Amino acid sequence: MTHKAESRIVQIRKRKFLSPHLTHVPPMYVTFFLDVQGESPLYSQISPCRLCLHFLTEKRGFVGGRQGVGSFGKQEKRMSSLGLTRPKNRIRIESPGTFRRQNLAARVNLNQREGAMKRGTCMVAVAVVTSFVLFGGVGTSAQAQSAGLIQIGTHPVGAFFNIVGTAVGKVIDARTPMKAKVAPLSGPSAWMPMMVTGEMDLGVCNATDANWGYLGKETYGKISKGKGFPLRLVLTGIYNDISVGVAKDSGIKTLKDLKGKRVAAGFANSPAVQHQFLSALANAGLSIKDVKVIPVSAPPPAMKAVLEGRADASGSVTTGMPVFAELAAKKGALLLSFDPSPEAKARALKAYPHGWLNLVKGGQYPGVDVDTWLLRYEIYVLARADLSDGAVYDIIKAMWDYNSDLPPIHNKFKEWEKENYASKLLLVPYHPGAVKFLEEKGLWTSDLEERQKGLLTGKK
Repeated sequence: MTHKAESRIVQIRKRKFLSPHLTHVPPMYVTFFLDVQGESPLYSQISPCRLCLHFLTEKRGFVGGRQGVGSFGKQEKRMSSLGLTRPKNRIRIESPGTFRRQNLAARVNLNQREGAMKRGTCMVAVAVVTSFVLFGGVGTSAQAQSAGLIQIGTHPVGAFFNIVGTAVGKVIDARTPMKAKVAPLSGPSAWMPMMVTGEMDLGVCNATDANWGYLGKETYGKISKGKGFPLRLVLTGIYNDISVGVAKDSGIKTLKDLKGKRVAAGFANSPAVQHQFLSALANAGLSIKDVKVIPVSAPPPAMKAVLEGRADASGSVTTGMPVFAELAAKKGALLLSFDPSPEAKARALKAYPHGWLNLVKGGQYPGVDVDTWLLRYEIYVLARADLSDGAVYDIIKAMWDYNSDLPPIHNKFKEWEKENYASKLLLVPYHPGAVKFLEEKGLWTSDLEERQKGLLTGKK
């Protein structure tokens, strides 16, 4: 099956290693930024969008690559030595002969194992944008950091995590000497491996995915071969309030009404989100066997399934989530309330122990017309462990000093309070640069110090 799509260069970053022809040179690391336009079954969940493709080149043409994670060939061997494996969703580009800094046709074979997306071929136009030499494990991180560029990994556009990452990026851009670039990916399982290779500097996710990623549990155990990822906490400050979301005319009024319904869930690229959905079911005395699961990778595709009528409910919706606001505007929406009774609450928190129930006042967010009990958890802004102490210190200081910059970006950011910059749960150790700042502000307590040591020694 062949589909057509148009693409164009959206960014060019010059590096001294860039060759005018990229022929007869040692292997190089090459990044392509593409805007893909048009509709295709292969791009049904990401088009139109921006793709960031990374490839390792040989003397002539491509040897292959992978979206947002690394490449085949020599880089694949390097990633293997670091204990990483290929993700299930991958893109490989091949091109015969030499190539120059101009557009060329390339074949993209996409092996997608999600939902109804099938294997196929798509023709795109690509252009060389930037390249980096990979010698002795030196990747994009050292060069990007020396240039003051901070890469931030988030969930897809439409997720609240993406908005958080965008807000952090705006503060970095406006209030520090550094510049930020937000990379919307499928979830933490996509950007956490990039912390190892140095392709990502910061990432945004929930506290549970962060903990499992750090320790190498659940899905993260498989892709890190049980080693976990080099993650450090920069700050918290903002919480997510979540439940199951439905259209107002669906006939579903409570979590118990989900029995027998089609629910978009699974969330393979953010496994903790699936446990939050299981918490909602447990709160209602239900299990996964009581619903018909429509598999999706992340919350935005789940909401898209509801909008398109392929599902009756989305298994994870947060207050302030753009795609849920879209449903509310088009058809009306409802975020289902948890039952706060002691027995139901205990069932919910047994399924998701890293959260608590929170009463959200009605009228603040789309789909929350009345006071509603939702599952609350911490959102973590993470850094790779080897990001410089100075960079991390500057980031958390800018977020603190210019906290007033945040509410205009999103209504929910009025809840981003300074006293919450120190985690209440601490499921990932803090970065030394963040510890220094929290100590200066008097937020670093003996309890945090004890938990910090436990997390660091427990990983060893």
